[in-house]
Amino acid sequence: MPSKKELNSNIWKYYAAGILQSLWFILAINILYWQSFGITYGQIGMFELVGALAIILLEIPTGAVADLVSRKMSVFIGVVIAATANFIIGFGSTLFVFATAYVVWAIGDTFISGAKSALIYDTLKDLKKEKEYMKIQGRYHLYTTFALIFATAVSPFLFAINRRIPYILLGIAWLISSVFILKMTEPSRRASKYSIKKHIIQMKEGFNYSITHKMIRWYFLFSILIGLPMVLYNDLISQSYYINVGYSLSHLAILIPVIYGSASFVASQAHKIENKFGENKSLMIIALLHALGFIFMGILKIPFVIAFVILLYLSRDFRWVVMDNYVNKHVTSKMRATVISVGSMLTFAVMVVMYPLAGKLMDIFGIFTVLLGFGIFVVLSSILLFAIKPRLITVD
Repeated sequence: MPSKKELNSNIWKYYAAGILQSLWFILAINILYWQSFGITYGQIGMFELVGALAIILLEIPTGAVADLVSRKMSVFIGVVIAATANFIIGFGSTLFVFATAYVVWAIGDTFISGAKSALIYDTLKDLKKEKEYMKIQGRYHLYTTFALIFATAVSPFLFAINRRIPYILLGIAWLISSVFILKMTEPSRRASKYSIKKHIIQMKEGFNYSITHKMIRWYFLFSILIGLPMVLYNDLISQSYYINVGYSLSHLAILIPVIYGSASFVASQAHKIENKFGENKSLMIIALLHALGFIFMGILKIPFVIAFVILLYLSRDFRWVVMDNYVNKHVTSKMRATVISVGSMLTFAVMVVMYPLAGKLMDIFGIFTVLLGFGIFVVLSSILLFAIKPRLITVD
């Protein structure tokens, strides 16, 4: 049984690793990086497609590994693999190499996604502080905001010096962060000897739990439908959009930190906001801000539209924190990482279709038309989701 001191140290190590992993030197320039090699939106969509396929295949199996073997080691392995992917991109030059890097990064993500939040949630549970989970995540976002602001502020200048520098530096930061992960203590859980049979049973039970539990099923549906356009915007469009509405590369050194810094600060206060409004109103606010953001971004073609971009990112980061908390509250410890991985897998199953489709639509119709379509999609999805929510919230 880990000591209280050891478990408490997990929290500051979690913060330290998060700060290093938030040095996203690529965030302000990644789409520009691809375009510097002559890569189109459609081809970027294909990169995302192959990465999504890898996640679909491996998300649940790696989540089950985290639950059965070690969440700490799962996160550690994932971080090292993701760091490697950054080095591959930073030194690569061809479509094949970049696509390979996306697959490698996706593999790393599958080891991290379910295990990371499960590791810290069960740490708090052992400390009898699980009710502080959203507060801890809020602090995490606050501390990592400073690293994010710094990285996004300097990345355009690093890109101007040498386009490869941002990816290489991010890879180094993630490798260093893996040391803090390795030093964390695994929360107490039932000892279980690993076997293929147990692995298969764990995956099956985790998947069944996710699709039969009414609340978790609805949360996953909400995250997918409301979050889908935002993922596409962030991964395929964002930097090109800023250039199209009148900003320059040098402006991104200020613009990106303001956007992500503001969003991360709001995420750090998510526990206070959610406590004030409650679950239903919080979810309605998220849906409303997503819809309004995309509609105005599709209509307006002036620099002032950045105000709606900021609102969009505020609602996205707030959504991340509250949805993570809602799901964790409804999942038993023995399958926590597996169930969270199911949610990620379902999301990427949708993205497999949407990445290349969105990329092709942007090549054909342009950014603004697609963004307006995103807004309409969120409105219609919100109406559907809240119409069926009463049925899904019945107690199991």
